Amino acid sequence: DRYRAALDGRADLTFVERADWASRHVYHLLVARAPNGRRDALVSRLQARGIGVGIHYPIAIHQQEGFTRACGDEPRSFPVAERLAAEAFSLPLCPELRDDEATVVVQELLSALATSDAPA
Repeated sequence: DRYRAALDGRADLTFVERADWASRHVYHLLVARAPNGRRDALVSRLQARGIGVGIHYPIAIHQQEGFTRACGDEPRSFPVAERLAAEAFSLPLCPELRDDEATVVVQELLSALATSDAPA
């Protein structure tokens, strides 16, 4: 919730929403979305600054080899899955993450968003 409190309301960064039925969440990933083709530049910039961001699902499921083998090679279009695969990345998150470390992640993320030369 530290990240959300500091970053909510931005047009250039959103979070995958918590399920309505969940009163609390036991996060193992905090997935953010950087729209408009900015994700890769943003992730590269953060990694260069030593921030442990990750891209866990860079390829939409219907484009992965196992899926195409099981369902045939016929081209399929799932635009929402493709958009999420292009936008989603995760921020560092673990029980040991201290408040001062989360603050550094937020500061570096804001700086990267402000200086991103990727398409806006």
